[in-house]
Amino acid sequence: MLLALHAPVYAANKGTIRFVGSIVESTCDITPKGKGFHSSCYRDGDYLERAHSVLKSGDKVSLPTNVADVHLKPIDGHPNLGHLVINYH
Repeated sequence: MLLALHAPVYAANKGTIRFVGSIVESTCDITPKGKGFHSSCYRDGDYLERAHSVLKSGDKVSLPTNVADVHLKPIDGHPNLGHLVINYH
């Protein structure tokens, strides 16, 4: 048991993430558009749409009604690529 407590930190980087619970609102639709993206979020009976310009690494924007934050996570070794990360509140 004590050996498990001293396992290297990198061991925590592998595994399966399981979601337990329910999503009570629909997510936003995100579509690439030119050098940016378009968001469409359904809230309170209406679609809230917005065009977003290109993000640089570290930039953060909010989706309509502050339902989520979006930021670009760089991909090591690929300066022109990145992961678009959406964090819903």
